[in-house]
Amino acid sequence: LSSTRCSIVSCYLLILHPIPVAPSLESMPSSGTHMRAPPPTHMPLITTALLFLSMLRLGEAGPGVLRGHGRHGVRNFARRQGDSALADNDKYAWVYAVGAGGMIVTSRDAGDTWLPLDSGVSVDLLDVMFIDARNGLVVGADSTVLSTGNLGNEWEALDIQLPHSARLNGVWIMVSGGPTYIVGEKGLFISSGDGEEFEHTSLVCTTPGTECTETAFIGANTSSSLNLFGARFRDPDNGILVGDNGTVIIVRGGSAEGHRTFHLEKPVQVKLPSMNKFPDFYSISNDELGDMVASGTFGVVLQLMPFSREKDDGVDWKLSASTVPTSEGFVDLTGDSSVMLPGTDSEEVGLRSSVVMNMDVNRIKTILVTGSGGYCGVFDGTTWKRGNSDLFKTESDYVLGYMPTKNTVILATNTGKMYKSNDAGATFKKMDTSMVDKKWEQGITVYKIFGRNADQSSQGIRRVMSPAISLALVVTSLFVPLFTHL
Repeated sequence: LSSTRCSIVSCYLLILHPIPVAPSLESMPSSGTHMRAPPPTHMPLITTALLFLSMLRLGEAGPGVLRGHGRHGVRNFARRQGDSALADNDKYAWVYAVGAGGMIVTSRDAGDTWLPLDSGVSVDLLDVMFIDARNGLVVGADSTVLSTGNLGNEWEALDIQLPHSARLNGVWIMVSGGPTYIVGEKGLFISSGDGEEFEHTSLVCTTPGTECTETAFIGANTSSSLNLFGARFRDPDNGILVGDNGTVIIVRGGSAEGHRTFHLEKPVQVKLPSMNKFPDFYSISNDELGDMVASGTFGVVLQLMPFSREKDDGVDWKLSASTVPTSEGFVDLTGDSSVMLPGTDSEEVGLRSSVVMNMDVNRIKTILVTGSGGYCGVFDGTTWKRGNSDLFKTESDYVLGYMPTKNTVILATNTGKMYKSNDAGATFKKMDTSMVDKKWEQGITVYKIFGRNADQSSQGIRRVMSPAISLALVVTSLFVPLFTHL
């Protein structure tokens, strides 16, 4: 049952159940006269809400159209017959990888085959993010920001109004044509409310448990030495930034002063034989609930789960941490001081990528982390299971990963080789990269991989009402009058 049909049924119900008109004072019975209670007035509200919700499909406008809010307003892209890039099924995923020398490659069949894309630049590209099938951003060295609205087939350079060149390490888009966040060297934090006009500041963060200060970004002479590698936001006011030396910055907006605050935390230290160290967090990801996972050096994996505060509708974060490959699960982090985790004496794993998927209503997660030595680990909600890396652990310094389903794992080695598993990492098969540029095939450095499942809801931003839910609400509304008249 399509959204359009649900809307039609909703309109029909509105006709069957018009809004009751309150009786006039003259028509009211005199005192003492028994009168059956009029039907409740909430029936049309149910059908009206159903009509509205079934039409509220941000990011998808039914089975024949993809809708994106681009730089020039809402754009509708009709699906063409035979357009495999827009196929819609459970096993489908678009995957992008970026690397040195302006290289971008993509897979439109969940990692089975790979195609080169022309970025039009030769600088190192360090991160990529797509909000839907067509609209995405890539960031990199020399203040490079590239935008596409057609699956990466064409890229346009964006001017983010930076006064000096910078290395941009991470990008996050909440809504296409809406809130966008970029982070980089020298504590650089760049934000935009519409994807066109950008503001930038440099964060100076010193003492855990205190607020970072903001300073002007003036290139190499900027006072901050902080490297930020990733950003994710639960909503436009609340997010997390991660970086080197154990840095986790909690971003909050809507303060009494009317501006953002940046609260520094260093929640985890690793106890090593020689000394205690803070990990460098190189990646952060989130699921459709806004729950996040960051990963970094010494095998540290950090979970960050937002909870709304009743007192002011703000957000608090519950943190827990684990280390791979030795830990069984996660340890809750409480208080303001750093929690010491055991190091991996025999094997130090530097994690470079992370993916988190929500599996049930209890917020149980499936987590994929990948990193040095070909390490690939999957957390099934209870324990970590190490993937079989025999095929690629000796041919690369590290691997990067994406997980479109709980059983499908797509890996890219830093030397440009692609692998895929259909059994949650138990076995891998090398994928076809014959159509990729020879330069990539010969060992170009890969910096980041990102994917999007056709059934995902834009990483928690697009809200799509399921046709099944729409039908359930319609059926429920049909029985409401029966019970109200009993």
